[in-house]
Amino acid sequence: MKAFSKKVWVLCALLLVAVGLAVGVIWSWLSVEDREKNVTAFTTTIDRLLSSSKLKYADSQSGLAVDLEREVVQPVKELQEIASALAEGEAMDGLYVAKLDAQGQILAKTAMMDALRLTEAVQSQSDQVESQFLALENSFKQLKQLYLSHHQQAVATRRLLSWVSLALLASVSLVVVFVIMQQQKENELQKVKMEATTKSEEERVARLKHFIEAMAAGKYDEQVQNESDELSETLVSMRDKLKHNAEEEQRRSWSNTGLAKIGEILRDTTQSTVLYDSIIKILVKYTGSTQGGLIILNDADTQHHHLELVAYY
Repeated sequence: MKAFSKKVWVLCALLLVAVGLAVGVIWSWLSVEDREKNVTAFTTTIDRLLSSSKLKYADSQSGLAVDLEREVVQPVKELQEIASALAEGEAMDGLYVAKLDAQGQILAKTAMMDALRLTEAVQSQSDQVESQFLALENSFKQLKQLYLSHHQQAVATRRLLSWVSLALLASVSLVVVFVIMQQQKENELQKVKMEATTKSEEERVARLKHFIEAMAAGKYDEQVQNESDELSETLVSMRDKLKHNAEEEQRRSWSNTGLAKIGEILRDTTQSTVLYDSIIKILVKYTGSTQGGLIILNDADTQHHHLELVAYY
């Protein structure tokens, strides 16, 4: 039973591992898809903000009415916030920002400073705006490339883990099937053993029943065959006690009956000679002896006591 319980626990553990691996594979696939969407949104947002700010600034230089603070500076500030989040490894609302290594953080800080300088150049109407736009574009271009490189490495790692998980899942599934088949085989063997044990127990019960019925009928010489368990030993002990009690009762009955017969002779006989003959006769017959004699101590002569044969049969 302990071995069976252990196998059940092992099987449950393997099933939990299989479920965990399956969940891990599904989560990995879904996370890769989500990461692809987030990376696309990240690069699209950067390109949109750069293009929008640069286009509006070009329109302002062409004489079109443009709100520089809202349409040019504000997108650059948003780019600055993105670069700052990348440099600090902080989350941003509505945008997935991955943590970068030391090199990525340096690039992010450079982009953040370029965005700050571009903002100052636009606000001060400096002639360095064009060069600052180029510097900001170059910084974010390098940042995107590094960001995409990190993303591709992460995706490759997750896919590798997915394949490893699938391989482990297949292995665990095979082990589970093997354990189930082994358990079924052991259950069949256990069933055969149980049937054999049940048959043996039925035969044992039949033998003990016959033994008990023999005791109830007074047959105390009956033996229990090939039984050495506690119940059989108890029944044998009980039989021996019953047999001993029956023998004692038989001896008491025999003694009482003999004494009763002698008492009857003593009551009905008055002559000593007839009494002696009657007593020795009944004693020889009752005890199953071949012959017997009755000898008494004659003390009529106080000076000379002697034994006297008064009757024989």
